[in-house]
Order: sequence, then C-alpha cells, then structure tokens
Amino acid sequence: MTSSTIGIEIEGLDLAIAALVQTSEAVDISELATDLYLIAQADVDERFRTAPPVRSGGVVYGGVTWPALTTAYLAANPRREGGQILRDEGELMNSIQEGDSDNIAETSPNTVIFGSALPKARGLSKDRPMLFIHKELADNVVNAIALRIAENA
Repeated sequence: MTSSTIGIEIEGLDLAIAALVQTSEAVDISELATDLYLIAQADVDERFRTAPPVRSGGVVYGGVTWPALTTAYLAANPRREGGQILRDEGELMNSIQEGDSDNIAETSPNTVIFGSALPKARGLSKDRPMLFIHKELADNVVNAIALRIAENA
C-alpha cells in the first residue's frame, strides 16, 4: 500500500457495495445527510482540538502536517504567540460549527457538502488542510453507509 492509498477493510463491505450498486437508482443519501454531517463535524473538531503549536507545527489528526507559522509572521502578529495553528483566534474553527453563519452544510439526494464560507478558509486550507479524506474518516463514512443499507435491506 502506498502512502497515497487508503485501505478500508470492513467485513461484509463487498456485499454492502453490491447492494448499493443494485439499488443505486433508489438510494437517496439525504437519509444519511445528518450522519455524514456529524461524521465530518467530529473529524474537523478533532483536528482543531489537537492542532499543533504555532511555533512547532506538526501532524494533525488524519495524518497531514501543518507547518509552523514563520518567525516573521509571528513577529508581525505577536498575539498569535503561544497559540495553536488555525485555532488560536477561533474564527476559522467556529466557521465550521453547525449554526455559524459561515458554516456550509448542504445536502441533496446524492450529495453532502460540508465546510466554511470564510474567504480566508480556502487560502489557509492550501497549506494546512482542514477537510480531507483519510482512513478514519473513510471508515466512518463507509460504516454509516453500510449501516443504512443494512437497515433498508
């Protein structure tokens, strides 16, 4: 398995996928929307909760490295000293919370969109991704889908 591959091993997954393919026309993921939203929310919450210090940077939940803030940036923004990356001010973290005016939570019969509408979120996420697929997130999503298929079988 290469570092860019995500392995998912769940007993019975092949049967769940076969059932999903057979009923794909009838599958409406809006039934799963709340579950998928909560899974994404918990994933991001854990990333922010464990965010590394601004001076050292480090690997965040999900296996992505957030680099330290530069010495020049910290000198120009002393209020950031001693904080956590992308968390010390709270604006970005709050924008991903349910009910915040900048929170994006959209669902349709075949799509769930989750994120932040803050203009700076896109730029910040380039070097320090907040939302990304990793094994634990993929496992949680697959488990929710398999559970829904089993409930409807």
